[in-house]
Amino acid sequence: MGFVVGVMMSTDILCPDCGGVIGAAEPGVKRCSCVAPTSKTAPAQVADVTKVCSACGKDVSNRPRKKDERGLYWCTECIDAEDAKKRARKLKASGMETCPDCSRQFPEKSMREFQLTRLCPTCFKERTKLSEKEEKKQFSKKAHKQYEYRTLLRLALLATVLILIAAAKQMGWLPFL
Repeated sequence: MGFVVGVMMSTDILCPDCGGVIGAAEPGVKRCSCVAPTSKTAPAQVADVTKVCSACGKDVSNRPRKKDERGLYWCTECIDAEDAKKRARKLKASGMETCPDCSRQFPEKSMREFQLTRLCPTCFKERTKLSEKEEKKQFSKKAHKQYEYRTLLRLALLATVLILIAAAKQMGWLPFL
């Protein structure tokens, strides 16, 4: 398509689908081809399309959105993600840390390391108990398998001896039985 690309302003919004400038009025600038103006009411439609999330670039004209102090639109997903980042920065600055198991906040000094995860003292104790139980369980499984193996060997040895005695008696080697 032979588009002549003109100079774009820093406030121009690019369409994430076609790459054109949304609401461009300057000649020589590639316009968004997703919304084709069909009548004299087209400028109002183009104005609706300019509601684009400033973080992810999604069209938020028909979705829940918020407008920040600079006049930029934000979709709800990006607002939630930004709020979570702000809470994490604020929490980090306060010297507190959130336990991933119970989601409660504790001072960083009281958190303990357990298998590459930082936990509060209570959750650390619970996980330690669980890992000790798991170790005991694995040990008892191993001991039980060894016991079964020894019992199986004894039974196999007994069966072999009985077969040998029966064969020896049938051949006449053991006349006293």
